[in-house]
Amino acid sequence: MGRRKGTRNKGYFHRTDRGWYATETGRSAQMLYGPDGEHIKDPAAEQEAKLAYARFLLEREVRGPTSGDSMTLAAICDAYLQDVGRHGSPATYELRSRILYDFCTGFPARFRGVQDPPARERLHRGHGSTAIRDLIPLDIAHWLDAHPDWGGARRAGLQAVRRAIVYCLDAGLITRNPIAKFKVKPVRKRVVYFTPEQEEAMYAEASPCLSMAIRVCIRTGARPLSEFGRLEARHVEEHQRGQLWRFPAEEHKTGHLTHADRVIYVPAEIVGIVRQRIERHPRGPLFRGANGGAWTRTSQGAAFRRLRKRLAAKGIELDDDACFYACRHTFAKRMLGGFWGPAVTLEVLAGLMGNSPKVCWEHYARWCASYSDPFWNAIHP
Repeated sequence: MGRRKGTRNKGYFHRTDRGWYATETGRSAQMLYGPDGEHIKDPAAEQEAKLAYARFLLEREVRGPTSGDSMTLAAICDAYLQDVGRHGSPATYELRSRILYDFCTGFPARFRGVQDPPARERLHRGHGSTAIRDLIPLDIAHWLDAHPDWGGARRAGLQAVRRAIVYCLDAGLITRNPIAKFKVKPVRKRVVYFTPEQEEAMYAEASPCLSMAIRVCIRTGARPLSEFGRLEARHVEEHQRGQLWRFPAEEHKTGHLTHADRVIYVPAEIVGIVRQRIERHPRGPLFRGANGGAWTRTSQGAAFRRLRKRLAAKGIELDDDACFYACRHTFAKRMLGGFWGPAVTLEVLAGLMGNSPKVCWEHYARWCASYSDPFWNAIHP
């Protein structure tokens, strides 16, 4: 990004299309904020930026140029979670809270709220009392290695810690990010789906709430938590051609990227179920767990694990990578294969699932004969 010529020598500068920044921070740039707490972005607001820079220097002098380096990771995580609680989604807050509790205390997230967790349950030493200046990338590596069962969730763990540090960095509470260059190798799980026989077995063994959840997610392709679990009456629209669910851009997973609503087209066999749920729950989530509360990542995962055990006891084995999210993959597999009607293309599937065509190609192209046939035809003309 460009900057206004000569402004950096003043200690502050304007970055094209991004706003005003200070330079004397021990890092590349620090956002300058107006009295209202908003980042100053207007390129013509140099006088306002100058005053903001003066406030920045005064605050820095009061707290000392390196005092932020002694801030503990527990304080950093707490400051970040307060911001997520104010501005983030409940699902994001819950996930990040669980991860950062583990990171700071060394105990699994299930002990949140427990006064004195048993020492034998500690997974690692915990980093909450560590000052940010003493954190090194090896600490992060050891923390992640203490969770061999996390798999792909290792990236989510690193993301939570990194965002907490970056939040405090941008807020001027600390001056450096010691793990800025730390990376986690992606762990790619196989995309698995349920066969019709497995699906019927699950309905027979699952609780009524879980059975309904599986049925609806397989048939609609809805994301299990952020869409199915958050569906309310206000999202449901009735049209001449049928029912659809519409999530505003600010309420769904990719809305910040697409700035478009997420629309789910509902098949006839699910429409009646939804209408019944609206009559029962005109406000709040339509689909709820056995305890009457909204589905959460934890409750969905626990319910599915219990179901797996019941199926195994009956001699019915699911794929090792099978989880609740496999309902969504099952929808993709069946739409591409014409299980419920004419087979669709990857482009149509992307629209139905709220994904990009690129994501659908990477995950599901091998299930779509119209995309693999040209490759076979190329070598067998």
